[in-house]
Amino acid sequence: MEKVNLNKTVSRILAVGIYSTIFFYVIGIILLLIKHEKFSVFNQSTFKNLSDFFQSIYKLEPEPFLYIGTIVLILTPILRVFISVFFFYKNHDKKFFYITLIVAAILVISILMGMFLSIKLG
Repeated sequence: MEKVNLNKTVSRILAVGIYSTIFFYVIGIILLLIKHEKFSVFNQSTFKNLSDFFQSIYKLEPEPFLYIGTIVLILTPILRVFISVFFFYKNHDKKFFYITLIVAAILVISILMGMFLSIKLG
C-alpha cells in the first residue's frame, strides 16, 4: 500500500481550489465587462431558489460565477482540514488527528451558527 504524502495532497487541494476560484472570477469579470451591467456588492437582490441560480448561469449572468468563485475560495481551506483529519486517522497519528478534529468541529459549529442563527456583525 502506497503511503500518501499529506503535503502533496494538501498542496494539490489548495492549487485546484485557487485555480478554480480564479477561473470563476475571470469568467464573472469578463461577463460583467461584456454586459456593461452596473454591478454593486451592496445589491440586495439574491437568488430566490436554486433554480434561479442555475437559470442565471444559463443566461451567462456574472453574479453566479462570482458567487461560485467565492464559495470555492471559502471551501478550499475547509476541505484541507477535513482531508488532514482523514490523513492523520489513516496514519494512526492520534495527537494531530485529535487536534485537527477539534479544528474541524470548530469550523462546522461556526458554519452552522452562521447559517441557522443568522449572526450579523455591525
